[in-house]
Amino acid sequence: AVSILVGVQAGVSFSNHDHVHNFWQGCRWAAEGCTYIVVAVCCIILELAVLLSRVRLHLRKFIVNRLVAACVYIWLGGFAMGGRVAVNESWEIFGHVAGILAWVVGCANFIMSCCSDRTERLQ
Repeated sequence: AVSILVGVQAGVSFSNHDHVHNFWQGCRWAAEGCTYIVVAVCCIILELAVLLSRVRLHLRKFIVNRLVAACVYIWLGGFAMGGRVAVNESWEIFGHVAGILAWVVGCANFIMSCCSDRTERLQ
């Protein structure tokens, strides 16, 4: 869900090109929009990787996967707040919701890093 919200923010970022008046501002505009997309794709990859048995069944890989996901989501929560995507009050609220949701998911991933299913590994 967080990745979808970030993808929507990427679309808003790319559609908001009113402030682009020269090459340098265009570079910043493109980089910001691409950052949203890259982070959303990374979140999806991290979530799908934990479904693989080589990650899920190996404690160190599982812990690293969940801690990296936690860090990415917590960073994403701050990145989603405001910025050029907040073109009006509705988009600002959307960014706050996406950011807070990302923080919640990040905290949940941090907690989940300690909760590998030992019985599944032993079988």
